[in-house]
Amino acid sequence: MDTADRPISFAGYDLTWDAAGRLTSKSGSGVDESFYWSPTGRLDSIADGDTVWRYEYDGFGRRVERGKTGYVLHFLWDGSSLFAVYAGATALKATYAYFPGGALSMDANFHDVSGRILLRPCSCW
Repeated sequence: MDTADRPISFAGYDLTWDAAGRLTSKSGSGVDESFYWSPTGRLDSIADGDTVWRYEYDGFGRRVERGKTGYVLHFLWDGSSLFAVYAGATALKATYAYFPGGALSMDANFHDVSGRILLRPCSCW
């Protein structure tokens, strides 16, 4: 633990934090990730070698996009609830439904590189 009682290592990774308590790097086991934050405290990007994931938010602070060169995920919202995730413009990756009391149902598809569905689990609780 560091002086602010944050872990400096976890599951074989070394971790570093900024003064605001946000993760800034994770390294170990072949991983060397750097986390960059906006002045408003939102995750702006994650760099891992030559790959950079960028994050975009709407006016309500909801994440609406996560992307890297050649690949983009779009997050669709119904008010404050995540409704669906799309890869590109048309490839549905996951849908979410919320029930009274806050229970969540998630339906997700796992694809191979050709777009064929490999696994379609449904988690309901």
